[in-house]
Amino acid sequence: MRGGGMLTKNMGTLDRFIRIMLGIVMMAVGFGVMSGGGGITLGVTGAMVFFTGVTGVCLTYKLFNLNTLGKAARK
Repeated sequence: MRGGGMLTKNMGTLDRFIRIMLGIVMMAVGFGVMSGGGGITLGVTGAMVFFTGVTGVCLTYKLFNLNTLGKAARK
């Protein structure tokens, strides 16, 4: 499916890089440093942030019709 699929990339390179790095830090702190429910919550949230960075797809961006890809990458 081209262009209109649910999993169409909508994140630019800088956005993806920041999410990957932030996700790694959140998972490390959540699962490695913190304990209890707060640590698990932070770790799982970090995993979700990391996943969106790796895939280049943000469903929240899709919901609000946002896109951080450059014009050339959208074609």
